[in-house]
Formats: sequence, C-alpha cells, structure tokens
Amino acid sequence: MGPAGLAPLLLVALAAAACSPEADPAHAPPTAAASPADRGRALFERRVGGLSCADCHSRSAEDQPDRDRRRVGHTLADATRRPSWWHGALDAAKGESVGDAALTCVARFQQRSWNTVLPVTPDGGRDLSKVEVPPADLAAIVSYLDTLARPGPHPPSPAARDSSREALARVAALPGDAARGRAVFAAACAPCHGSGGPDALGPTLRDDTAPDARRVIAYVRSGPGDAERRTGDAWMPFFTPDALPDQDLADLAALIDGGKW
Repeated sequence: MGPAGLAPLLLVALAAAACSPEADPAHAPPTAAASPADRGRALFERRVGGLSCADCHSRSAEDQPDRDRRRVGHTLADATRRPSWWHGALDAAKGESVGDAALTCVARFQQRSWNTVLPVTPDGGRDLSKVEVPPADLAAIVSYLDTLARPGPHPPSPAARDSSREALARVAALPGDAARGRAVFAAACAPCHGSGGPDALGPTLRDDTAPDARRVIAYVRSGPGDAERRTGDAWMPFFTPDALPDQDLADLAALIDGGKW
C-alpha cells in the first residue's frame, strides 16, 4: 500500500468527533467546586483533537469485551496500580508513572505532537515535559484514574501486542467473512471512518485509497511503519489481540480489502 493507502489507517478506529480550536487541555471547564477526581473525570471525557480518553479506554474490566463497542486502549481499571504502561515502554521502577502514560497518549493521539514537536531525549524517548497539559490537569486525571482501582490482588498486566510476521500470517490465513466484518467495522472503525463527512477523523475506506487485506491486518495489529513515524503522520494506535481477536480482524480485512464494499 502506498502513502495514499496508508493514510486512512493512520486514524484511530474509535469514537470521535471534530473539536473546536479552543478544545485543548489548558481550557477545560470544570466548576470551581469540583473535586480533583471530578475535575479529572471531566477532562477524561472531554474531546481534544477529535478524541477523548473515554473514546479509547473503558473504565472497568467488565465493559471492555462489549462487542458493540471496541476500544483500542486497554481498560483503565487499576491503571494507577500497574508496574508498567505502554506495553512496558514506561516502567514504575524507572520512576515513570501513569501520568507519563497519560501525557504520551495526549501527545500521540490528541495533540499529534509526538513526532513533530516533542524533543528527542538522550535515551531516544520524547521530552514529556513539553506536552501542553497543565500540571493541575494531569494531577486531576490521575486522581480520577485512582478512583477506578479495585480492592484485591494486583491484576495482570494487559496483553502486549503481537506484531510478529507469524502472528500476522496467522490472521491472514483465517477465512475472513466480509458480512461479519461489517459488524466489526461498526464497533471499532465506523466512529472515525464511517461518516465520510467533513468532521470525520478518517476517510470511509471504501475507495481506491483503501489498503488490501494484508495491509489492513498489518496496520491494525502493528500500527504505522517507519516511514509514517518519520513523517509525523503516524498516530493510529494498534489493536492488540485481546481488544480485537484474530478472527474479527480477518473479517474486517475481508470487508475493507481494496475498498470495494
């Protein structure tokens, strides 16, 4: 798939709406009497750049498997109790925190500033102090996330992505069903790619720019490639197998294949 074909899948396949220019983290409208957690919830639900945290993440372990709504992000139940985030890229043992994970999400998917604005650190990471989120707002979001913690033993870490060639070939070998793929598209992709209107975050994937089935599988499971990361256009997150099982992905690929549906 060429650059034009890659562009449609560089968009988060999640619920989203266009946001107004003033909708940024520095201008959240909490009430003066709101507690930090209440203020954090308002920020969590507020759309910036067309997306809110709630568009990508469920807030309990129970609502993630909802087949009518597929969220690409892991559930945030117990997020503040995890020892690592971003599939181990951020680690509490190194002094990193769920707040750093939140800043990473904002920079990548709401502000789209990860590749184009944030300075590279000596270790090859990005300078999260440059993400434009006021410290009070970040603290409020963390306070809200802390209310989602459950009693009992620490939960297992979310499944990591499996983007090996073997994993992608396994999906490609499955018999995809385009009819079932329509339901997957409606649950996981349509909020960004389905309307085709001026406020949509992504094109409809129903024309000549749509990728073929193998590229759909690679992109949805693995995320953008090196070329897209270098240009700064790559901001679509990948669906891990726990969020979008292999058969569902095969069905989705059969539907989108070449955009002729």
